[in-house]
Amino acid sequence: MIVSRQDEGVCVVRPVQVKGKYASDGKTAKARYGYVGALTALHEDMILAIPFFTSSSAAAPLMTAWMPRATIKASSRGWACEPARYDDGPKSRRDFAIYFDAAGLERLTAR
Repeated sequence: MIVSRQDEGVCVVRPVQVKGKYASDGKTAKARYGYVGALTALHEDMILAIPFFTSSSAAAPLMTAWMPRATIKASSRGWACEPARYDDGPKSRRDFAIYFDAAGLERLTAR
């Protein structure tokens, strides 16, 4: 998917991939939680959007991570981006909190 928006009269275009995380009721605590797997394509300006759901929030995500390409690393299973932890629900990891929700999206749209 490609997203575009006007920013001070300039059209900003970003490729975006969305990979949702859906925790089940029996999900155990994890120090690292996010997306690990294949990606359709990679681009230096891309955004990996990771909405985090739980069984009680299946209709809307509890939070969304807006991850820049630099935070996506090669993995034995393809690619990995794990900006959250899981402890009785998804929570942002301290070093990645700047990429979550409205503040994270604003950070990526800034020039």
